[in-house]
Amino acid sequence: MSLVPTLTRREKTAMRITFCAQRLAVQQGYDHFTLDELAQQAGVSRRTLFNYFPGKLDAVLGARPGLPQDATETFLSGGPHGELLGDLGELVCALLTVWGPLTREQWTTMRDCLITNPRVFKAAIERFDDIAKTMTGLVEERSGLPRDQACVALSVIKGVFGSALDQFVERPDDRSLDTIVRDHLQVARDLLSIR
Repeated sequence: MSLVPTLTRREKTAMRITFCAQRLAVQQGYDHFTLDELAQQAGVSRRTLFNYFPGKLDAVLGARPGLPQDATETFLSGGPHGELLGDLGELVCALLTVWGPLTREQWTTMRDCLITNPRVFKAAIERFDDIAKTMTGLVEERSGLPRDQACVALSVIKGVFGSALDQFVERPDDRSLDTIVRDHLQVARDLLSIR
């Protein structure tokens, strides 16, 4: 059974629009490209853009990801590893599949878009905070940890994902992003166990 969802035509078009918007934001800056330019780059009409996204910022950020229900249920029932950080890592890897199989170029463009456009970065952080709140609640529900400890666990996962994405983009090898996330998570777990 594949963890990567089959994308509908609509989802593929939305992803194409988002990738084009991110590429334009990297090349020209978020404030310096128009929706007409985006429509042309994405191969759709301006009117079609608004059938997919209410505005430019939403087009750049893309569809709001949600945690897959099956991954959430697996996490709450003890997860695939039975160990909190490892299972949180699996939850993050499941979240990565929501967008389908993104290429290295798409991940690089997304990261560069966030780095070079403070307004987009701020909006992305707000979206991520919504997901983090959900995940914090899941950690509390599963483990009974107080909120502050659940937040620390999420901070570890954020750091692991950031370092994995940097390696994936800056030092490409044959491994997928989710494999690198899992490898970095193992390093974090090993470091946290050092006395």
